[in-house]
Amino acid sequence: GIYIDAIRLDLPGSPGHAFGGSTNNVISNNTITEIFGNLDVFYAGTGIQLRGDTDNTTVNGNTVNSSNGWGISLWSFANLGKECDHNKVKNNAVEDHSTNGIEVYFGGSDNTIGPNNESNANGQAGIVLYDYSADNHVFNNTALNNGFCDLVNHGTNNTFKKNTTDCDLGVD
Repeated sequence: GIYIDAIRLDLPGSPGHAFGGSTNNVISNNTITEIFGNLDVFYAGTGIQLRGDTDNTTVNGNTVNSSNGWGISLWSFANLGKECDHNKVKNNAVEDHSTNGIEVYFGGSDNTIGPNNESNANGQAGIVLYDYSADNHVFNNTALNNGFCDLVNHGTNNTFKKNTTDCDLGVD
């Protein structure tokens, strides 16, 4: 898969990672298929992952199919103040992942999911915004035939408009 890891962890007795914030990246027009990894590690079976303090990145026009993990993940560490903010995820085809197709995990704000993402036939949710995610915008996407539900919101003050789903939870 493709990973942007922008978190610095300073653990007692060991040097911190050499990673700081990462901004203004573009991930576009890739085909990523059959990613299978160890689900007990941070980089398990994910097609595209932005992690930590990754901001203003555009994920556009990618095809991400078949993994034992996640399709596209914006993975924050809200408890450490390292969040994925102001990113755009649009025009992607994401399907057949064991977990979620597209997710905003454990924080992140002012991300735009849409338009024209298709997140279908994933094991859990098509598109999900987890706890601590706030003020994100999800619009003009299609999420169908996902195992748990197509569109799920556990965050606060997120907006959802003109998405095509058969199931949505926590969406006003």
